[in-house]
Amino acid sequence: MRMTLFASAFAFVAAWAMPASAQYYNAYTTTATNIHSGPGVAYPFVALVPTGTTVHLYSCVRGWQWCDIAWDGHRGWIAGAYLQTMWQNRRQPWPIVAPRHPVPVVPFHVGPYWDRYYRPRPWYPLRDRWARWDYENNVWR
Repeated sequence: MRMTLFASAFAFVAAWAMPASAQYYNAYTTTATNIHSGPGVAYPFVALVPTGTTVHLYSCVRGWQWCDIAWDGHRGWIAGAYLQTMWQNRRQPWPIVAPRHPVPVVPFHVGPYWDRYYRPRPWYPLRDRWARWDYENNVWR
């Protein structure tokens, strides 16, 4: 038992240390939903994902309400309420299984994320403005 617990802890730490591009989990959209450029509907629109689509789930913000995903060449954030993932051999709603799933919980920072994924987007020049948006409280700082 002790060795299993140690091995599980080691695997979790190793997965956490991997670059985001190396570790993902499959998730499935439960409805057509928008990808946004940050964790909230206030952030600019990136793309529309159809119902039942498989997306790559990389991480979520605290509370698992918004998750960083990739789909069809797009990278961005989808509301966790519109995702399912496999748990105990069947698809389960993400908000229910998220606490038991090894997907990393991370803070969101506009600067590095937008620099990496959105330089060619027309709203990228507003990066500094969006860096002042407090996604947890839905207010400007």
